Amino acid sequence: MVMGGFAFSCFWSIHEMFQQERRVLRGWFPENPKRHDYYEAKYEKEKRSPK
Repeated sequence: MVMGGFAFSCFWSIHEMFQQERRVLRGWFPENPKRHDYYEAKYEKEKRSPK
């Protein structure tokens, strides 16, 4: 039971990281200035890829 709770917590944290990245890319939250180059590349990639 403890291991199941730990596993769920880890998976939830991973999922939340991806959700936070989407919120930053949508402009809902400010980006980390130290990761500006990373987000700049993400913006360019999303502009080029058709959805």
